[in-house]
Amino acid sequence: MRTKFVPLIAFSLVALLAVAGTAAAQSEDPTPEAPRWLETEHEVSLDEDLRELSLDGTTDLHEFQTDNRALEFECGGSVCTADDLRETYQQNPDARDDLVEAIESAVEERIDAALANLARGDASPSSNATVDESALAEPVEGSPYQPAIPIAAEGSVALGLLDGTDVDADQAEALFRMGAQVDQAIDQEVRPGTNLTLTLSAPSPASVISANAGTTAGDGSQVTWTETNWRSSEPVAIEDEVRLGDPSVEVPNATDAEVGVRLDIADVNVRYGDVFGDAAPADATVAVTVDGRFAAIENPREIDRVHLPYLSADAIRIALENDLLETRQLLSLEEQARRQMKQTMEEITGESVQVSGGFPAGDLSSQAVGEPAGTGEPITLRLNTSAQVPFPPEQPAGAQGFTVTTLSMGSFDLPNIDTPYGSDSAITVVLPEGLDLDFEPPAGYDVEETTQDGRQAYVFASNGEDGSGEAATVQNADVVVNHPFVWDVFWPVLVALALLLIVLPAVVIGLTIRRRRRRGPPSAGESAQPIAGSQASQRSSPDEE
Repeated sequence: MRTKFVPLIAFSLVALLAVAGTAAAQSEDPTPEAPRWLETEHEVSLDEDLRELSLDGTTDLHEFQTDNRALEFECGGSVCTADDLRETYQQNPDARDDLVEAIESAVEERIDAALANLARGDASPSSNATVDESALAEPVEGSPYQPAIPIAAEGSVALGLLDGTDVDADQAEALFRMGAQVDQAIDQEVRPGTNLTLTLSAPSPASVISANAGTTAGDGSQVTWTETNWRSSEPVAIEDEVRLGDPSVEVPNATDAEVGVRLDIADVNVRYGDVFGDAAPADATVAVTVDGRFAAIENPREIDRVHLPYLSADAIRIALENDLLETRQLLSLEEQARRQMKQTMEEITGESVQVSGGFPAGDLSSQAVGEPAGTGEPITLRLNTSAQVPFPPEQPAGAQGFTVTTLSMGSFDLPNIDTPYGSDSAITVVLPEGLDLDFEPPAGYDVEETTQDGRQAYVFASNGEDGSGEAATVQNADVVVNHPFVWDVFWPVLVALALLLIVLPAVVIGLTIRRRRRRGPPSAGESAQPIAGSQASQRSSPDEE
């Protein structure tokens, strides 16, 4: 009886050990509810020219699910452990290439899907996976899941970030120095049974400006997300929005630019006839100065996923230095402004005028870039001209004409000026000494100033951010003679009248005295008669009483 039960005990022990081994093997699998166990690390980076997204990564394969018929046959089902793959590799030398190819194809499929989600476009990713065959040749022993089979992977996908441009790597670096920031969306699916660590590295000189969910490195060079989906039966997602840029650059967030036109009217020859009427307008020397100050302007060009709404003065200098903006483009703007100014003045004067000035050469030099970039001085533009013009200027048909009265030298309309890139604008009118403007203040009227030489200056300004791009206009502004001017013109007359009032009585008295002297003293009869009459009147006065 004893010997009869030995085989039974032995069989029971083997069965018990098998069950225990299976339970132990199952307990080593952290993904019991998923037909896979993959530990993946992906490092994604933008290439220096910002045109491609590259991926380098590794996957440790402990268990995975396959739809390859040959593998299903060898593994005894659609789920293969690391040991299943090792056994197949070692026992079927002729099938090794097919086995490796099947594993690599499965990994490449996942890499392509990951890159497509990162690119958010129609570009076709390309990837390549390489199985470490030395891990497949190791002895089969211990856990069916250990050691894992390492698979290296790499891939890339076109971003479409700078499509239609010929920007190279150096120019892409310059974009970041100009203050450009690039937005990169993160959208990765983590399937059940997968642990994914994803790292996004910023291209030099950019860093991670912001990320909502990931962990950013202390130096800002990269941001990392980790998602472990061991026990869920549904996929989970890593989703985030990352902005990359150079944090040292001062980036403007609004327009900071001004364009001003100064009309300095001087040397007006106002005569007495002008004041009292019946005279043509006098000639005046008008000096016109156009001043532009550009610290930050609106960016006229938009690039998808590149955030650069405003260009600082330094950004313009850096763009010129790196051929992202051609000098001739700025010079054409300068020449256009000079030509328009010349044409306007010649239409007014009927004579040829010369316009000088432009962009100072030093303002556009890369040597003027601040440290850090974005803190350099504004770029300036100055144009000058002067001419003899009728004052007040002649009016177009239908406008109020030139009128001369004791208090008005004439009237004219103040024109609009158009300004580029959302900049502020202003027209300053400086009148000759003794003259003022009389007008209904418009909405954009800014301030009345007094120049150093005592003349009146009127400033009409507008804010370019309101979208109008025009300075305030004035209709029928009267040029009036102020009281100090009237005194300056008429003081000789007034002094003469005062002197006349003082001298005239003295002259009358003197003439009277002189006349009497000529007639000589009165005779005896002439002198006695009034005396006698006086006595008679004195004697008769008591009787009358």
